[in-house]
Amino acid sequence: MAEAENKNVYMDWEQFDKPSAKGHTIEHILPQTPRDDYWLKRWTDDERSRYTHDLGNLCLTTDNSSYSNKPFNKKRGEAGASYRCYARGDLVMERDLARYDDWNRESLLERRELMVRWAKSRWGLPADLPASSEGAVASDEIDERVDSDEPVQDDA
Repeated sequence: MAEAENKNVYMDWEQFDKPSAKGHTIEHILPQTPRDDYWLKRWTDDERSRYTHDLGNLCLTTDNSSYSNKPFNKKRGEAGASYRCYARGDLVMERDLARYDDWNRESLLERRELMVRWAKSRWGLPADLPASSEGAVASDEIDERVDSDEPVQDDA
């Protein structure tokens, strides 16, 4: 998709971290304050409470205001759309969201898993390192496991 849009896909972190980066923020795919029936019919109050700030529901963006509380199909858009949408986003992370037909619990959990696997691979973390607080490993144990020259043993 990035090539189809002919956009630069690399962005330095400094572009997000400087005071002039107004608008460069975190997008909540499932909005923090959903009003549209799209969200209200697909997500219960409990699910919205649990998943709104979940890693799988968050995305870096250069223009958060353009997404707002719109339904997912409007946020997703398509490559030829004349308005700002995920499919035409500045970041690969935004454009990757366009592959989802619907934004529901299953989509969010699938995306979370992909992000966690990528992070573990990118930073050389053990594959068996828990992705959630369930069965979490203490931070000093993570440091020991990551810094160790010994292979990580499966506890199973």
